[in-house]
Amino acid sequence: MKNLCLLFHCIKKETSDYSQVNPSLYISLDEMDDLLGQLKNRGYEFTLPGKSKEHSSCSITFDDGYSNNILFLDLAKKYKIPFILFLSSYYSENQVPYIWDLMKFHKHNTWSFYKDDYYESLKSLSTNQKMDLMDDSHRPLTIDEIHALDAEDEFYLAPHTHTHQPFYGNFEERSDEEIHKNLKFLKQFKSLIETEFSFPCGISSSKKRKELKNKFERIYTVDGGTYNKDDRVINRISLTSPKYAGPLLDQIENQLKWIYKVKRWVTVARL
Repeated sequence: MKNLCLLFHCIKKETSDYSQVNPSLYISLDEMDDLLGQLKNRGYEFTLPGKSKEHSSCSITFDDGYSNNILFLDLAKKYKIPFILFLSSYYSENQVPYIWDLMKFHKHNTWSFYKDDYYESLKSLSTNQKMDLMDDSHRPLTIDEIHALDAEDEFYLAPHTHTHQPFYGNFEERSDEEIHKNLKFLKQFKSLIETEFSFPCGISSSKKRKELKNKFERIYTVDGGTYNKDDRVINRISLTSPKYAGPLLDQIENQLKWIYKVKRWVTVARL
């Protein structure tokens, strides 16, 4: 069995819990527990990518920094899982919900993850609008909550840019500023791993990917597939709610197929 690196975004306590926006991002604790048990029974050992074996290692990562990620801690302790949270710092620092959730909530249906300006989108919303979705399902982690996680042995923190602006097209020129602001915020936490970096939305140009391979030991995509022990690019498998994409184990197996990578490449090429 080859090594796997899994990506999650949001957790909910119960399968029936309701999310106001982007419900496909939410996976219940029971669903995660079942998946982790299945992987353990198949012989996978949970570890960080930088400490993986030649095969049969499984790494767990989270992107963005939703407050509900705290719910994973009990499972991390149960299965002895070290996990990485790639955090976009603007939202925790300013205590506003994520821009993609806000734009969805306020019905900006033409807003694009990849093509719109995150700074300008945030500026376009009023103070009252920015306070929408500040419930425990959608809000970012507070600084105090990150410090609490920082004290846990299983928890590691890594950069994911400041606003989550994808390094693509006209926005590539912002990458240095985005990473600098992100790391400046993250350096207050002892669990920070400065050697790892996750691309916003998992995408970048080939030029930017090559550049950041010189800056970080490992960079993380969402291109699916497996990784080898010494790989510098970790192609993660992004998991979503079984309600929308089927059983989690089936999602993993589907993203190991070559056709998934082809579809992913075509999607990025069309941006």
